[in-house]
Amino acid sequence: MKYSDKLSLLLKGVKMDDIKALEQQEKEELEKEKQNPDPKQNPDPDPKQNPDPDPKQNPDPEQKDDYKQLFEEANNIIKEMETKLQENQTELGKLKNEIAAFNNRQTQEASPEKYDDTAVFRELFNKKED
Repeated sequence: MKYSDKLSLLLKGVKMDDIKALEQQEKEELEKEKQNPDPKQNPDPDPKQNPDPDPKQNPDPEQKDDYKQLFEEANNIIKEMETKLQENQTELGKLKNEIAAFNNRQTQEASPEKYDDTAVFRELFNKKED
């Protein structure tokens, strides 16, 4: 996996553990390809004997199914990530509210005296009576 791919996944909110799992899966797929080489990929010694068909004219149905399956899997992963992101955002909102409430309580407890109406007016007009 390229560094740019990792960075784009990180920016989208994918966790590093998920990226490592994807890298591991990619390595396993590469090992499988090395162990089972596809005879179609080996070039023919004489291209006149077996001309390569145009892939646009005769598309491989298995390849289309593979792409459809990969597309569906990618969409499922995206949906999962969106739900996780939404859950994280709601949890973050709750935590922000709790922090604000805690700060408000701390501020109220830190003020040494409670002000009543007359104390507020005295302080506003600088007429403190000792």
